[in-house]
Amino acid sequence: MDIKEVTNILDSLDSMIRYEDFLKFVLFKAHYRKYMEIHEEYEGLLAKYDQYQSEVQQLRAALVEGGTCQIRCDLQHIVLKVADQSRR
Repeated sequence: MDIKEVTNILDSLDSMIRYEDFLKFVLFKAHYRKYMEIHEEYEGLLAKYDQYQSEVQQLRAALVEGGTCQIRCDLQHIVLKVADQSRR
């Protein structure tokens, strides 16, 4: 076996390893972007849920205090709206 052949094999092996590492990095970046998009959507939904939850607590407190309350919007509509947004 000639030394050039061994050197070429090692060089090609090294380039294959670098290429495989590059592909792993590209795959990681694609999944990371997707994860960050999902995380941002989750944070938005969580903020809306907290807002709706505080509104429901205020309405319950008003109902307990006065016996009646003015409901700004239908609770079922709120639940359906949140469920619809979570499906997106």
